[in-house]
Amino acid sequence: MFIALKAILEDKQDLSKLELEWKLDHETKDSVNERNVLEQLCPHTNLISLTIKNYEGTFPNWVGDCSFSNMVSLKLYDCKYCFSLPPLGQLPALKKLKIKHFDGVFCVGDEFYGNGFSTIKPFRSLGYLSFEYMPEWQEWVIFEGEIFSCLRELCIYSCPKLSGGLPNHLPSLTKLEIRDCEKLVFSLPRAPALHELNCNGKIQLPSGHYYASLETMKICGGCDSLWSISLELFPKLKSIEMYDCENLESLSASKGSYLDLTSLSLGIMECPNFVSFPRLTEIIIFNCKILKSLPEEMRTILPSLVALQLYGCPELESFPQGSLPSNLVTLCIFMCEKLISCCMEWGLQGLHSLKVFKVESKCEEVESFPEEALLPPTLTTFSI
Repeated sequence: MFIALKAILEDKQDLSKLELEWKLDHETKDSVNERNVLEQLCPHTNLISLTIKNYEGTFPNWVGDCSFSNMVSLKLYDCKYCFSLPPLGQLPALKKLKIKHFDGVFCVGDEFYGNGFSTIKPFRSLGYLSFEYMPEWQEWVIFEGEIFSCLRELCIYSCPKLSGGLPNHLPSLTKLEIRDCEKLVFSLPRAPALHELNCNGKIQLPSGHYYASLETMKICGGCDSLWSISLELFPKLKSIEMYDCENLESLSASKGSYLDLTSLSLGIMECPNFVSFPRLTEIIIFNCKILKSLPEEMRTILPSLVALQLYGCPELESFPQGSLPSNLVTLCIFMCEKLISCCMEWGLQGLHSLKVFKVESKCEEVESFPEEALLPPTLTTFSI
């Protein structure tokens, strides 16, 4: 049977895509037999795409062999009893690699790159790499030398025991996404082409690195290593969201620096120590318990601000002197009791672009709200 299977696949020179899936049968698990089966299923080296699912043995030598010079896509799913990865770095044309549900892998090491026995630069064509749902993975041994030079997307999901760091130089990386990796402590790699950053975990922003292409940044969950973020490192940033960053105090920009913030959208959520931010166009402040004031002269320094949303800021006492920016279109104020109590000072009647106004509060000191003269005639949505 094995000989017949081998002959069938090896003779298929025009076979471009192959998917091998094992039927789950925990009662008759035999890793030796499964390896023998996969050994005999070796396809012709013209193969372009390979997917292996539910395999429970160790990988035979043909998986990752450099003779598969045309292989572009490789997906390994639900190989829960494999304790190491095959030498996938030796596939010279590999562009997309997805590894998911390898419950037995504790370390991704030299074997991943090719055990150091080959002169081939590992992963020289790889553009997309993802690791997903690897509950026991603890260490990623970083290859010494040039690696991942073409990598554009790196995604790591649900690897709760992974610690250490990431490759420190990814010259082609445009997207970095890391989720549910509670122990991962890493510095943002040198990645001048980085366009999108979406991660939770203990990220560090190294000094001196400049991210001229980054447009979207989302950092959430347990990132207590960030105190301040200099926006000068991200001159093209259009959207930034910070969630549950306990020690974050400010976003900063030096006076005289050239930053185009006319289209920047900011969301600050569950950052209890946040107190300061620079010129912006859209501001969302959520559960910043000790924030007491907004920037002075907002009408002057935030002339393009069109949306201001304040949620759960109980210590915020008043809008600053100089009133709100005249171009404001949306104003939402929820659970900011001290601010509500001084509503007569808001100057809403001067906001001739305001269309959406929403207020929610449990303030018992206010008997009526608002006075008719306080509202601009441009409102289209009004909610209390």
